[in-house]
Amino acid sequence: MGQYLAGSHPLSAASNFFALQFNELPGLNVLTLTWSGSPARNYAVQTSHDLTTWSTFSTLPGLTGLTTLMVEAPARPVRQYYKVVVVP
Repeated sequence: MGQYLAGSHPLSAASNFFALQFNELPGLNVLTLTWSGSPARNYAVQTSHDLTTWSTFSTLPGLTGLTTLMVEAPARPVRQYYKVVVVP
């Protein structure tokens, strides 16, 4: 079901939906999250402090190739988790 929602083909490694990178830009207090996408889908970036309760931070249209979102890094020592989900 996940492959269908993501718009990818289960037999093609080139069409898989996946998060590619998560980086902190030193000195800028910015995080970048990069993932593969499909122009036929929309994606929601969600955040959580406990991996149980998730809230949508941003919703973005899919693009061909890679999509990168830059967000302000949380103040330390707060734990912040991110995930990208396909919006049905």
